[in-house]
This record gives sequence, structure tokens and C-alpha cells, in this order.
Amino acid sequence: MRKFIIPAIILLFSTQLFSQYSGYPTYPQTTLPKINMEQFTFGLKLSPNISWVGVQHNDAIADGATLKIGGGIVANYEINTLLSVVTGVNYNLTGGYLYDSLSLNNALTKDNYRVNYSAVEVPLGLRLSTPTVDKTSYYLQGGVNTSFILTASEKHKSSLPNTKLPALDIIPLTSTSAVGFFAGVGIERQILRKFSIFAEMNYKQSLSSFSNGIEYVNPTNPLYDHGYNQPISIFPAAMEFSVGVMF
Repeated sequence: MRKFIIPAIILLFSTQLFSQYSGYPTYPQTTLPKINMEQFTFGLKLSPNISWVGVQHNDAIADGATLKIGGGIVANYEINTLLSVVTGVNYNLTGGYLYDSLSLNNALTKDNYRVNYSAVEVPLGLRLSTPTVDKTSYYLQGGVNTSFILTASEKHKSSLPNTKLPALDIIPLTSTSAVGFFAGVGIERQILRKFSIFAEMNYKQSLSSFSNGIEYVNPTNPLYDHGYNQPISIFPAAMEFSVGVMF
């Protein structure tokens, strides 16, 4: 009889205990930091630049710089009066000159040629500013860039007078995206409470190759045959000079 009474008591006690418990366990609520939109400022900029390329290859050699231009939308998030996060969306043209055995031995064209790229660029970095004095502040900034390459071409110049050669589309030989870094200095001048102008200078360098190097070795189209026996890596870089407005 005892073996039936003891389980019955345990069951009755358990039922009574759970009948007094009216809910599930509650856990401490965690709240994510809120982004204060008042700490955002936005702007527009125009960015001419001096651009060149670095080349890693056993035949092709970098040969010189070219003038390019870009522009974009700027977004700054102020963490405090001295430190802010900088980002945005830019459209940039970049490129530079190089030469190889094929271009040197082609009597119909000049020795070197220019590679041209256009890309949408998304920077993300930090800016350290001085205190504002007489409505003017200075800053240092740096961070990473992610580039999404839109167009790519080679431009050869004819050695014959009054002859212009069309650019060769090399997007099949080009990577779809690349990463790099930027670092620079700038000055900002406040005009109105919510309006300022700025000028800055940034050094920009790609850390991954814009070229899809293996495609240069075994091209499917004879137009792309450079006579290379190993992949080529092309790293665009630039010294960029920007002017813009913030609001």
C-alpha cells in the first residue's frame, strides 16, 4: 500500500506547486544602443585625383600617373566633439599607365598604354578632429574602402599621325570588387549652424587586385591575349583632393 501512497503524495505536491506558478521565467531585457539621427551630418563632394597603378608581374611594368575625377555622398556620425565615423557612397575613376613586351614590340602603337577603371566605392573610417576655433576645425581620418568595379578598359595610342584607336573593354579580365584603405587630412569651415564647407586630401591604395589575373594567361578572346605566362595583379592608387559641403 505504501508504494502507492508515496507517489500520490509527490504528485499532489507537484500539482499544488505548479498551480501556484503563473508564468514563464522572465529574463533581463537587453537594449541595443540607439542611433541618434541628430548626430548625423550629410554632404556632397567633388574629388579630382592623381591616379596610378602598382603592378606585380614578370613582364608588365607600371609606367606613370593620370588625372581622374570622382564624387559622392558623404555621411558623418559624431560620436563626440572630437571623434566621428565617416562613410558614404562614391563614384570614382582610377587607372594608370603600364607597358609590357607586347606593347613595346607593336610598331602601330606607342610603348605604353593606360588602364582605366570606374567603381562605386563605400568607405568606412574614423575621423579625429581638433576643437573648433573661429568656426574652423582640422582633422585626420583613415579607414577601409570597398570598391565595386563597373567598367574597365585599355587605351592604346596610335603611333600613326591623326589616328585614334578605340578603347578595349577588359571587364572580362577584371575582378568584380576590391578592398583597400585610405588616410588623409582635412579642414572644415562652418558657415551656418547646419552648413559647412570642407577640403581634404586623401591617399588611397587598393589592397586587392583589380585584375582577374588568371584570365590574362588563358583568355577566351584573342583580343585579350597579352602573351603572359603568369597572372598579373594590378593595384590602383591615388592622391585625391576633395572639396564639398556638409549640411
